[in-house]
Amino acid sequence: MDNKEIMLEALRGVEDPELHQDIVSLGMVKDLQVSPEKAVHLTIALTQEGCPLKHEIGNNAKQALLNAGATNVIIQFGKLSEEEKKKIFANRQVPEQKPIQKGSIKHILAVGSGKGGVGKSTVVTNLAIALHQKGWKVGVLDADVLGPNIPTMFQIQKKAFSQGEHIVPIVNHGVKVMSIGFLLPDDNTPVIWRGPMISSSIEQLFEMTLWEELDILLIDLPPGTSDTMLTVAQALPIDGGLVITTPSKVSENDATKFLKTFEKLNVPLYGIIENMSYFIAPDTQKRYDLFGTGGGQRISQLSNIPLIGQIPFEMETGACGNGEEPVVVSCPASSSAQAFSKIAELLMSQLTKSK
Repeated sequence: MDNKEIMLEALRGVEDPELHQDIVSLGMVKDLQVSPEKAVHLTIALTQEGCPLKHEIGNNAKQALLNAGATNVIIQFGKLSEEEKKKIFANRQVPEQKPIQKGSIKHILAVGSGKGGVGKSTVVTNLAIALHQKGWKVGVLDADVLGPNIPTMFQIQKKAFSQGEHIVPIVNHGVKVMSIGFLLPDDNTPVIWRGPMISSSIEQLFEMTLWEELDILLIDLPPGTSDTMLTVAQALPIDGGLVITTPSKVSENDATKFLKTFEKLNVPLYGIIENMSYFIAPDTQKRYDLFGTGGGQRISQLSNIPLIGQIPFEMETGACGNGEEPVVVSCPASSSAQAFSKIAELLMSQLTKSK
């Protein structure tokens, strides 16, 4: 065999992790060039733009070529045409879907709001850290694939790396964190996917992440009641949910829709958290109800789900949205940090009793 045939044969040992077939047979290897000095240049055409498994496929291909004697490997990524994808999936049998297992995770709660702008990711971040501060092993899964904010909230700028077939979560403030943001080239790269691709990526992130033993995993949902919410509620082994709202009527309406959607999906709800409940002026200590009053309480009374916390509006609370330390770390004596601490205690008590 000449050098090109040797390298092509080596690539036959590289599988697409999702399709479980080698990348040569799938037609993903394009423009393979091998110099007399065995420097290799090729393009790997992926089934979807921004594929979360791109780096794993590329790394496996590079290693296979180096093992076959390549002196240098340059890989570019492209995209399969619609016709090529049709050929791949035309005669393909869909394997029986096995239920996704919890593994060594004791409790899994999905956190949602029904609308954007209520500080849901801020709540998830600070609550996760507060739970860790009280001795629990905590993880956070960012299910907002199109707008992943959790990396910023946790001050994480690293990229995830693989360990065998798993992705290793990144730990900060004692919490294990996984987000699609850790797999993208940079913060400005958009994820332009349709619903089925988003749902599939969330399942893969949950299953492929090396969570190991956790007392609780919080799943940060995107706004609304979209495919992502259905995937998390129906495909992932969640134990229940938390609803985030603000006191305003608009937020109350959207949070109620979110709550009723979870009820229809038979997902137990452990509590309602009212964020931005009020503002205390730091100079006069006067209270201002910037977004109205009573939204969380009204939802609680109508749904018979407990209001487990009201978090005041403080400048330090929103700091993590600008890449600064979460308030439970930077200002543990503040009113909002104390509110998160009390919510963590109530939640731990509820979950311990439910088992």
